[in-house]
Order: sequence, then structure tokens, then C-alpha cells
Amino acid sequence: MECKISIIIPVFNVQDYIKEALESIVRQTIGFEHLEVILVNDCSTDRSGEIIDEYASKYDNFKAIHLPENSGYAGKPRNIGINEASGKYLMFLDPDDYYEDDACETLYNKIVEEDVDIVFGRYYYILNGKRLNRKSFSPFKDGEIKVNSIDEDKRLFKTSPSVWTKIVKKSFIEENNITFLEGMPGQDAVFVVNMFLKAEGIVYLQNYFPYNYRIRDSNEDMSVSHNRNKNNLMGMVSAYYALFDILKDNKKEEYFPIIFGNHLPFWMRNFILSSADYGEKRELLEYAGPLFEEFKKYGADLNIKYLIQLFNFIAGKKYDEAIIIAEILSDFIEKQNQLENRLDAKGIQAADLIKKQKQLETRLDARKKQVAELQTTLGWLEYKIKNIGQRLKRKMSYVL
Repeated sequence: MECKISIIIPVFNVQDYIKEALESIVRQTIGFEHLEVILVNDCSTDRSGEIIDEYASKYDNFKAIHLPENSGYAGKPRNIGINEASGKYLMFLDPDDYYEDDACETLYNKIVEEDVDIVFGRYYYILNGKRLNRKSFSPFKDGEIKVNSIDEDKRLFKTSPSVWTKIVKKSFIEENNITFLEGMPGQDAVFVVNMFLKAEGIVYLQNYFPYNYRIRDSNEDMSVSHNRNKNNLMGMVSAYYALFDILKDNKKEEYFPIIFGNHLPFWMRNFILSSADYGEKRELLEYAGPLFEEFKKYGADLNIKYLIQLFNFIAGKKYDEAIIIAEILSDFIEKQNQLENRLDAKGIQAADLIKKQKQLETRLDARKKQVAELQTTLGWLEYKIKNIGQRLKRKMSYVL
């Protein structure tokens, strides 16, 4: 039987979720016999390796690969999967998520019909086993978007850089030598932008949702991509620099503001919620700062009001002030995330969600008045006096 699609799955410590992911492949309406499933175990320490071996024993079209040492992120397992794939088309699935039953059939039929390099859709959010009202962002109102090249509609760069909502021609990936970055987070974004820049034909199914993305960002259950420690945040910035290099290599620097208009706010939100200490935050800001300076040169608008002040501090190399405003924003963002998830889970309508968010923003504005006071000499000195003990402890812990 012809293998139409190779599905590549990086696996690491997902014993509680991976069976749901794999069963969503078995149920595919395209016919399970037309699929090849390549599972690359990145040295899991739980039962994940055993589970994928069970499926590989049960089904001939499942292949389990076990890496000798942990690579840290999904990039290397995905590259290995691409090299092992025999299908004409490639799809990706993260092992804690799952497909809709018709995902492969719908995406496959469209890419064959249109004879393009990439077809993709959107995704639902899953929290605590329940589908939320919230969906992945789209810059388009409705309909199907088709372009011969990304130059025809750069708004496609504003869609989520989710590699797992897409089907792509394997020959296109190989001919253009497109690979995932290894050993760092952010490889999805770099891979997708690289594809978009080189693709001859892209179709975006704006109203189709083939994928279910599970939110795992609690202390008890956190995926690698949601880890906000120094190393992860530093790795994200390294990926952004690699992304900028790709733009320069393709002579497409003009796309910098539209692409980084999404990624820099995402990084700032993670920085705000980071567990890094004061010294680590300084190091992060100094490393990321040139990207913020570059973005500011374009005069682009972030469109996220509560992050503007933080952005300006970073771009202006005012890193102490940036750390202070980040501390003020952290409580707001945590409450906003909790509110969105809670209201989504309860099926609260968008209008009610916006109302609640505005209430949070009002509280934030009150707290941000502290920053205005900091910008006066007296206010700054008063703040320093009140916080000198805490700041010294942070600096000493960093030195030690």
C-alpha cells in the first residue's frame, strides 16, 4: 500500500498523553494504511519509550527510534524523522497533542489538488482535557488564502508558527535543505519562516482546524516549550538571531518587523513570567537587546499596549528599569492567563472575556503609575530606598 504521508513525532516524557496522540492517527479517515508514523524517543525517563515500542510491535507502519542521549528539544528528533521518512508528504505531531479525525485526509487532498508546497490550517486549545473557546490567531476574517509566494500576502507571517498544523512536500524540504535548529527552543518558527520564504505555493485553510494543542504550563505539568528559565529564554533569542540571519540570506529584511512583531512580544511575556534571578535577567536583556533596537528602527507598532513601556526600556538599554516594569507586569499577565483559561473552559462569550480583561487592564494602569514616579528623580530614589534590601540580595545571589 502506498505511503502518502509520513507523520513525525518527537517523544519525551509524555506517558500520560501519547496514546491519545497515536490513537488519533490510527483513526484517520484517509486510511491508516496510507500513513507512516516515525516516533523518535529523546531519552524519555518515563514509560514513553515502552509505549511507542508497543505501537511499533502492533502496527507495521509505526517505527520507533530511540536516541542514545537527550538532545534537549524537538529539533534533532524531527530532523531524524525527516531523514527516515518515505512518504511523499510530511506532517508533524507533538506527542501531547492530537489530530482531528479528518486532518490527514483534508490536508492531503488540498495539497494534491492545488499542487503547492505547503497547506495548513489552525488549531484548538485544550486545557485539562477540555476544548476551549479560544482558537489560534488568524489575521484573516474568513475564507481560503492561496498565494504563489509569500510576497503576495505577508500577513501569512502573522499566523502561528505551528509546524504541526501543516502538510508539506518532502521534496520541497529536501531540495531547499530546510532543517530544524537543534539543541534550542524556537525551531518551529525558524523552520516555518524558512519554508514560507522558499515555497512555491501556499494554501491557508483559515476556517479549518485539524489540530488540538494541549496547554501544559502548570508547575505540576509543564512541557519543555513552556519552561521559562534562563536557558530556555536564551535559546529562544538564539533562534531569533538565526531567523534574522535567514531573512538577510534571502534578502528579505523588510519582513523583520512583521515577523518579530509577533515573536518579541511572545518573548517578553515569557521573560515577565520567568523564574530567572536579577543577574540572569540582566544577561538575557543584554543578549536580546540588539533585536529590540533593530525592531525599533523600523518604527513598527507592537499593538500590545501594556508591553510598550517594557519594549522601550529594552530597546533603550535601560535594563534595570525593564526588570522593574517586568515585575509589575508579572501579576497582571498571570491573572490574565488564569482568567482566559477559566472563562474559556466555562464557555464564556468573547464580549464577557473582553470586559474582564479591561478590568484587569485598569488595575494594571494603576500599578504602572509606579513607573511614572520612577522616572522622576524623587520617585526613583524613593523606590531605591524601599527596595534596596531585596535588590542587594538578588545581586549577591547572582555573584555567589
